[in-house]
Amino acid sequence: MHNMAGMEHGKDTDHSQQGGFNKHAGHSLENFKRKFYISLVATVPILTLSPFIQGLLGISIKFTG
Repeated sequence: MHNMAGMEHGKDTDHSQQGGFNKHAGHSLENFKRKFYISLVATVPILTLSPFIQGLLGISIKFTG
């Protein structure tokens, strides 16, 4: 077991250089929104063709493919 009593734990508490950690490539809010809406548009037709959702909605759509 390591003796942790003599260790200094307060040295690295300055996080001022970490500002903007969420601003690097691929982490913008607009990018997440765009990907969400693209996924939503792709998901709706797939769910509509599922027998379970068709049963809930009381519709019958057949896909011949």
